Amino acid sequence: MFAGMSGKEQLLGALFSAVTPRTAGFNSVDTAAMKESSKFLTMVLMFIGGSSGSTAGGVKVTTAVVMLLSTIAMIRGTHGVNILNRRLEEDTVKKASAIVTIDLSLAVAAALIIMAVQPLKLTDTLFEVFSAIGTVGMTTGVTRELVPVSRIVIILLMYCGRLEEAWRYAEQGTAEEPDYPWMDTPESAVFRHEANRKWFALVTTVPKSKLGLPGQQPVDIVNLKCDPILIGSLRAEPGFYPAYHMNKENWITAALDGSAPEDKLRLVLDMSYTATAPKLRKKKA
Repeated sequence: MFAGMSGKEQLLGALFSAVTPRTAGFNSVDTAAMKESSKFLTMVLMFIGGSSGSTAGGVKVTTAVVMLLSTIAMIRGTHGVNILNRRLEEDTVKKASAIVTIDLSLAVAAALIIMAVQPLKLTDTLFEVFSAIGTVGMTTGVTRELVPVSRIVIILLMYCGRLEEAWRYAEQGTAEEPDYPWMDTPESAVFRHEANRKWFALVTTVPKSKLGLPGQQPVDIVNLKCDPILIGSLRAEPGFYPAYHMNKENWITAALDGSAPEDKLRLVLDMSYTATAPKLRKKKA
């Protein structure tokens, strides 16, 4: 795979090949020429993905670390999962387990369907599946050989991968679980306060044309409540748009495709969470 390269080029090529499956999906070497062990390692990296808070796909590094620590704690027979002298909440461990289980189940089911409808090697099929669910975009070259049924399966996996990333982004920094209130759009997730049931975020997928952009490609978005004074300036920022299907004077829509600055997106998320939180009642004298 690195034949004909100098030692420095081989080192840089190996480093690039280890990083890009977790983020961008570019490749500087022929993935089809990789050894089976290299393909397997790349699949593991695609499954893990990037760090929490990033727009990369995968289950995230923190989830993988939590699962590793949970396994070590179980082997040792210790109670709870501890890291840096702090104990992780049981709910955090359960969420990590659920994310890994769901992603693995989807990957196995998709691989079985694809191999049932056409004769492909197991390694190449799994590579396509993990690349799709991690929204990486890498391939060993069999993508163009997929039959319509297999292509639909890959498309659904990519959709599931982006939708999972979208609602997880809104869930970060809060303790609230997503709610799915609409039967006709089951992918739409609402985040609300447990105490007053008020929304602070709505994650859904819409065609780009709904945001005034060219094309009909789907894009993940989040609706957030915002100070009316800041809405005008935020709309001038890349990735922010007038609120989709909500009050445009008090809400704003942000695209979750990496175009919106992450620091501003987190700022508006915190603002929305605070603005919709239950108000503290003053005690009577």
